[in-house]
Order: sequence, then structure tokens, then C-alpha cells
Amino acid sequence: MAIPLAHTGLRLQSAVLRRMLHRSGQPVRGVHSAHHAVADGLPFTKYGGRHTVTLLPGVGIGPELMQGVRKVFAAAGVPVDFEEHVLPDLARGADVDEPFEHAVLSIRRNKVALKGNIEIKGRGENLVSRTVQLRRVLDLYVYVMEARSQPGVKTARQSDVDVTLVRQNTEGEYFMLEHSPVRGAAESMKVVTAAASERVARFAFEHARGQRRPRVTVVHNKATLPRSDGLFVDVALAVGSEYPEVDVDVMSVGRCCADLLHDATPFSVVLTPNLYGVYLGAILSGLVGGPGLLAGTNYGPQAAVFEPGTRNKGTDIQGRGVANPVGMLRAAADLLHFVGQRGSAALLRTAVDSALRRGTATHDIGGHSSTDEFIQDVCDHIVAARRPWDPHTFQSSF
Repeated sequence: MAIPLAHTGLRLQSAVLRRMLHRSGQPVRGVHSAHHAVADGLPFTKYGGRHTVTLLPGVGIGPELMQGVRKVFAAAGVPVDFEEHVLPDLARGADVDEPFEHAVLSIRRNKVALKGNIEIKGRGENLVSRTVQLRRVLDLYVYVMEARSQPGVKTARQSDVDVTLVRQNTEGEYFMLEHSPVRGAAESMKVVTAAASERVARFAFEHARGQRRPRVTVVHNKATLPRSDGLFVDVALAVGSEYPEVDVDVMSVGRCCADLLHDATPFSVVLTPNLYGVYLGAILSGLVGGPGLLAGTNYGPQAAVFEPGTRNKGTDIQGRGVANPVGMLRAAADLLHFVGQRGSAALLRTAVDSALRRGTATHDIGGHSSTDEFIQDVCDHIVAARRPWDPHTFQSSF
């Protein structure tokens, strides 16, 4: 396990993370603690004291969920303005994807974005995932999803889930290196590097230490892929050796899936290569009640992009008013905390939890409420809870 890990930039980032995570000797509860190294290092775009956030509504149910976010933000009076970029379906192909390029420039300028499920570009052999492109172009190297049991959700398979999924977000099978050498055959290259593996592993262990989580489980399939997954595991173990207070497990992806389905309580932080994280995220979503409940965040040195935890377009329920807005609202709350609007973030999280406890729920989680009814319930709670203007409401840290 003698692996060279002399990456000065990563060491520096680790030191910054440690300082931020252990400020006042207390962990940051209810948020992705390790993101503060990014948050405190980014000069957010603000005009007149208001934050500008890039908005990518996406396709399917994305636009209607974004309208719900706008309504909730208005009720909360948060100083956020959205810069919206619609990415049209380019199934007919185009040499230059100008709408996508404009969206990327916007995110680079604003440093933060809220997105729905954005469409694939092209057709046939020229298909390109815009989501993967976005991660690669912005170096959104880590994806974080906190899977916790939700209050009052009837469809939950387990009642005490509390697992943080940390996923490598730019390499592996998503490296976009595939081709057809001959008719009837296709090749795809999985790329794993020590540098990228160390970066995501260090994020996971810093998160575990900052949140006082006892264990990081490193997921792999190195019995089949001894070089690529083997490298990922070796680097993760080397990084983990620097965190003696955090236990490390190494587990095959098949066993991890089976154990999560049986009982998720032994798991704390799950560190995984790119593709396996998609499957594990879907399993965790199912355990807590469904794909509409969780939020996920893509972090990188340039920006952070917030979105629902599972990227379902929901085209079959589009326009019917039954889409579950919880995941998008939780993503919006994480975004508010990220840009420093921590009072408003806490208020939004409390409003969502209160609505679920009162039985306000969409059909997918055993309720009878519409999307608009859930949004209105959240807005009513926020309006009732708001106090007269106090700048500390928006700037104080909870």
C-alpha cells in the first residue's frame, strides 16, 4: 500500500477543511460539513447584497418544482435572485451547444447553481450527457447525498436510516471514453487516478471527522477490476490511515447493496467510485421512502451545484401536479446554507419536516396532497414563523 500521495494542493485543502470543520470545537450538524472549504473560499456573486444563483430547470417535472422553490423563497424573503438558463432538447444534433456553454459561464460567475434533470445532447453515437459534461467542465469532483429517514413518510422501508453517500463524480465509467471500433462492438474505458481518488477520499474522511461519524465504508469491485477499483481502495486506505479516530471498512458493491437493504444502521459514511454511487443512491432513496425525498450536491473548487438526490425526469407525471417537491426543497435549503443564509435554510428545513409530520404528503409517499398543496403548506409555516426584520436572521450560524 505504498502509494505516493504528495499532492500539495490537496494537503492544503485538507488543512483548510480541518480548520473549518473544527471551528469552536463543534461539528456542523445537518449540513455537508466539508463543503465549508469551498464556501468560504468562493467570492459569491452579489448585487446590492442579494445573491445571484444560476437556475437550470431541466426537463420533465423540473420546471414545476423550480416554480415551487421560487414561491417558497418569496415567502421566506431570502435575498436570492435566479439567473435562469433553459437547455433545449438538442436531439437533432448541433456542433456547438451554446445554451449549455452560457449556463456553464453563469455557474462559473455565480459559483452556485440549482438544477433539475438536464437533457442529453445529440443522438446515436453522438449522445453526450450534459450532466456528466457539467461535472467534468466545472471539476465537480465529489457528489454528496445525505440519506436520512423522513418524518411521517409511510413508504419508508427502514425507520432509522442515517447514511452519507460520498461519490467520486468525474472519473470511472463516466469518463466519456467510448467508441465502436467495428460494427457490432463497442468499447468503454474506465479511468481511475490516484489524484482524483485521494481528493474524494480526503473529503469523505474530513466529513466523517467533522460530523463525528464513526466509520467510512469504502465500496469496490476489485475482484473483477483489480487495477482500477484496487487503486481506488488502496488510495482510500492510505488516506484513512491519517484519520485514526475514524474506522474504515472495505466492502464489495454487491455485499454493500445487500447489507443496506437488510439493515442500514451499521453504515455511516459510504465512499464509492462513480458508477456504484448511482446504484447505492437509488437504494438509499428507496429505503427512506422514494426518489423525491432526498437532495444531492456536486462540489468542486470552482462551484457547487445543488439538485434532487436522484435524477428522475418524471416525464410520466409532468404537468399533473403530483410531483414530490421535498427533494428539490431540501436542495434549495442546502443552497441557502451554502451561501450563508443559514437562518433561512434552517427555517425551510423545519417547514418541510413540519409539513411531513402533519401528514401533508404527495401520492408517492402515501399521501393525498398535490405539489401545490405541499408548497403552500411550507409557505404558510414559513410566513407564520418569520419574525420582524433582523439581519441576524439571515447571517447567524446555527
